[in-house]
Amino acid sequence: MRRAEREVLIDTASNPLKEIFSVEALQDATESGTRLERVVGAEFVPQAIIEAERKSAPLRRPRLVVYALSASAAAAQLVYVGLEPASFESPVASALSDACVMVIGSLLWRVELQQRADTLRLIWEKAKEREESLSRAEAGLGDTIWTARMRRKAAKAREIEAQETEAQEEEDE
Repeated sequence: MRRAEREVLIDTASNPLKEIFSVEALQDATESGTRLERVVGAEFVPQAIIEAERKSAPLRRPRLVVYALSASAAAAQLVYVGLEPASFESPVASALSDACVMVIGSLLWRVELQQRADTLRLIWEKAKEREESLSRAEAGLGDTIWTARMRRKAAKAREIEAQETEAQEEEDE
């Protein structure tokens, strides 16, 4: 029952499926003026990551529009070929090319959305990994990615310095 108090069932305008969002996410979205978005294949990714990823790929929407329009235009042309085949020199070739454009447009659409979901999942996994690393470092149980990198860099600098010192001593002798 406690979980039901924190979650709300919402119908979104962009998707007829019902989605579950936490009350906190709803309040954050309302305050910031953003809309909650569901990405198929990346269901449990936080809204902030989805928004940041969307802003990092500003040309995705125009690409999706081009894919949809080209497939739709090819479908309309295919219907026209089917209704009036006499008005075309080669109705079979025209129909095949239209079918190819429809298939390619829909495949590009699917690939674009799948790549977005893959990217969101990857970003979320890395964010969780960094958060865990930071939690361990704060608890004194290990390094963060950044501190480990800085220690490796410092160790490498000490090693180079030691080699230079050895070379200097050999020259002095």
